[in-house]
Amino acid sequence: MRQKLGGNAIHEQPARLSHVCFRTDAGITVVDVWASEEAFAAFGAILGPAVTKAGLTTPPVIYPVQGFMAADGVRNP
Repeated sequence: MRQKLGGNAIHEQPARLSHVCFRTDAGITVVDVWASEEAFAAFGAILGPAVTKAGLTTPPVIYPVQGFMAADGVRNP
């Protein structure tokens, strides 16, 4: 799957703070937390074509983060 989604460009995103992927009865859910809306939008230029190439058609659901605490305990509003 990594190759279908663009190899390292998909996985090496320094502005992505967190990535969680899990299976549900409906399929797979991915939850990413990004440093900014701009960083997520820039990643869309990579992700969009890769997702289309992989045959995925469901558009992402985007929610604003209300707060985020990193593993080191640093909180971001």
